[in-house]
Amino acid sequence: MNENSVNFGLIGGKINAQTLHHMIKNGYADNPQDTHNIDGYVIDKQLSGQRAQVYYHPDTKHLVINHRGTKGNQDVMTDIKMMLGYKNNKRFAHGKEITDKAIKKYDTDNITLSAHSLGSQIAQYANEKHKVHQVSLNPAILPSDLLRKQRSNEVIVRSELDPISALHTSRPFKSKKNTVDIKPAGLDLLNEHSSDILKRIDGETEF
Repeated sequence: MNENSVNFGLIGGKINAQTLHHMIKNGYADNPQDTHNIDGYVIDKQLSGQRAQVYYHPDTKHLVINHRGTKGNQDVMTDIKMMLGYKNNKRFAHGKEITDKAIKKYDTDNITLSAHSLGSQIAQYANEKHKVHQVSLNPAILPSDLLRKQRSNEVIVRSELDPISALHTSRPFKSKKNTVDIKPAGLDLLNEHSSDILKRIDGETEF
């Protein structure tokens, strides 16, 4: 095991901080599917789009399905509905559809769902049936999450100053073992919510 690996004892693949950062950042590009290769992972151009991207490493057979966070006015409406407990919408349905198709297509047990912000809720929804390894960066934490245990298959990575995931610190049932807190670099809350916080830790650190 890599000396920087964080052993969470989860079923599925591990992803390092550098690759996670690159994939999440690419998810916010105008045409993320145009990227061919990220750290040896090949993007599936057929299944990938602006809202979710599918990556597969042919050597390790590691499948990564990335769910993007909020981008644009339509996602803002999704955020509002989500806060009200409403997840029966196109964004959540699309995330589940892409996840189901990718897992069926690649037929591997080496799977990670990655997500940022709003995308973490979508990934959780898409992952209810599969229960595979999930890494959520600065995830959107809802008031209703305070009443639930942190999922044993989910690693939460967050800045200690991130406002979107702030409620995680108050969760009575959070998993300290599956939570990675990153020290803030300043008081810029937008920067603390971005994927750039991953550049503050060793890129080989695995989640």
